[in-house]
Amino acid sequence: MKRFKEYLNEMIAWEDKTKNYVYSNYPFIPLSSKMIDRLFGGIKKKKVFHVTSEDHIDDIVKLQGKKKSISAFTQMIYPVFEDGIQGGGGILFELEADLIVGRNRDIMSRPDSQGRRWLGVEQAMVLNPRTTDKKIQDDINLLKQLLPKEKAKLFLDVYKDNDEIMKKLEKSIETYGDYHYADIGYIYNKSSGKEKANMIKGWYDITEKLIGKYKDAVKFLLLNDDTMNNSNDDGWNEMVVNNIKIKNMYWKEAPYDTMKPYHKKITGKEFDQKVNVISNQQHWDKITK
Repeated sequence: MKRFKEYLNEMIAWEDKTKNYVYSNYPFIPLSSKMIDRLFGGIKKKKVFHVTSEDHIDDIVKLQGKKKSISAFTQMIYPVFEDGIQGGGGILFELEADLIVGRNRDIMSRPDSQGRRWLGVEQAMVLNPRTTDKKIQDDINLLKQLLPKEKAKLFLDVYKDNDEIMKKLEKSIETYGDYHYADIGYIYNKSSGKEKANMIKGWYDITEKLIGKYKDAVKFLLLNDDTMNNSNDDGWNEMVVNNIKIKNMYWKEAPYDTMKPYHKKITGKEFDQKVNVISNQQHWDKITK
């Protein structure tokens, strides 16, 4: 499970280049509102919350109306929020946003430097043990099996005319049965610009095609209106959103004279200590429910 301190600092700690998600031994799924719109027929607005530190207030403000996505939540237990304060948090934003995906658990999405978020297949595609629909079970398991197989095919197709890299790939496949043990860093460094571009585009196309093939099962896991807002063992759920609009701003403790101008400028509302300072569990529950 992702440590809450990582959640708070993820814009810095986990931000990575697109290439590191494509050129990996582990399949990551890229997420974008355009892909979700194409596959599932529309983007829904959702009320969500995002916790950050005072240092990142301006970062969130600048994201308003942008396609860069962030991790948010609709459910978080108050003790987790309190613990997060020690990690540098303490600012809670209430947002209206476009929902890309969401689930009633931490799906450990990770941002790249372009603002797109990526899902690790094993973390995001974990089936709830209570899931009894056999087709959903079979389709998710097939998707998890096909993604690495299709990625191996993509490597072999992109580098079929590159003898040096093909030797690396073929040796890994011959020895271990797949490409996972090939030196991916070496392959990337030896790749031409065209090969890198073909890998990235190819992986986008493959993931969208496979998600489209099993979209009912993916929707059940990652866009399920009946379950995404439920509580869970992680302490919070995760919503991947973009095109945010700040509706309100709260904090646990702060120098009020410092925060008042922020609040007025950001929300257009007058600061009210009774409303905007989260003082206890009951206040937290009132805000987040």
